[in-house]
Amino acid sequence: MIDGDAAFEPALPPQVVADLGERLRGYYSHLMSEPVPDRFIQLLEKMDRGEKAGHGG
Repeated sequence: MIDGDAAFEPALPPQVVADLGERLRGYYSHLMSEPVPDRFIQLLEKMDRGEKAGHGG
C-alpha cells in the first residue's frame, strides 16, 4: 500500500510471477505430504464449532 491506496498492486512481469510460483511450490511441496498436527485439527474443529454457534465473526 502506497499513500493509503489500498488498490495498489505492484506489477511484476509474468515470467517473474511464474518463476516465483514455481519456486514456492517446490519449496513447500513437501508440506503437502505431511500429516496435519493434531493441535491444528483441534483448533480448526474449535473454530468450526464457534462458527456454527454464531460466533464466527
